[in-house]
Amino acid sequence: MKSTGINALARDIHKNAVEHGWWEEKRSLPEVIALIHSELSEALEEYRSGKPNLWFACIPTDIFNGCRNMAHCENEKSNLGCVKSEFCRYKDKKPEGIVVELADAIIRILDYCAWRKIDIEEALNLRKAGNDTYTLPELIAECHYLIAQAHKCEEPRSLYFAECISLIKFWCDENATDIDEVIMIKHEYNKTRPYRHGGKKC
Repeated sequence: MKSTGINALARDIHKNAVEHGWWEEKRSLPEVIALIHSELSEALEEYRSGKPNLWFACIPTDIFNGCRNMAHCENEKSNLGCVKSEFCRYKDKKPEGIVVELADAIIRILDYCAWRKIDIEEALNLRKAGNDTYTLPELIAECHYLIAQAHKCEEPRSLYFAECISLIKFWCDENATDIDEVIMIKHEYNKTRPYRHGGKKC
């Protein structure tokens, strides 16, 4: 992902999290780390379910509980949703998919970095992913390892976060997906969510 300006994006993400009440409770590092792990695991679940990198659910509009504009939907029976969502007026606003969950992991990392005033931009400039080609499960496993190391190591925690972000970026580039765009789509959606949405403790 583009390292230039990522600190500003992190601050904007953190500002939104604060405004939506997520930081009203004290958040420990283990809790944040566990939630990053959770987002990574959700990406794997999307993959195992055969979902695409980015999709939008269809808002029920008729007895078939699906989208009327089926030319732009994957499959009505599977209720996969609108892949080419810009053509469908029945799409939900919430983005879904493998890369959306990877973007959520990065959003969690950036939120924490802004809270702790970590210069993730500098870390990204120091830590670049190599040229290894990963399957999605391999990527998830490697990112889990890096996030676990970020939990264990006081310093340089930022480098483990940066390497995780770089690996996700490299995988997305290899799979013709713009992770920067997906992060912004999810971030903009998050701005529209209700205060302390979801009813979850975390």
